[in-house]
Amino acid sequence: MAWADAGASPEDPRWRQALTLADRWQVPEFPVRGPDIMALGDLKGPVIGDILRELEQGWIEGGFAEDREQLLAKAAKLAGKAGRSAD
Repeated sequence: MAWADAGASPEDPRWRQALTLADRWQVPEFPVRGPDIMALGDLKGPVIGDILRELEQGWIEGGFAEDREQLLAKAAKLAGKAGRSAD
């Protein structure tokens, strides 16, 4: 909006780039699924969902920066904690 307030021309290439940004953006796909979490141990359904939700929320809040391997490492830690709390 600063460009509009500054009187920038609608023909300015930066305007065109900004206007097409949303069209070019692709929604990132969360790289971890339920079977990935299930492979970490004998976990019950609700725990698997809890781990997935926690991982995905952190991934979103972190700007989608973590890759699959980083997320699986976090999942293993969470699964270990969940397994200990079930004892």
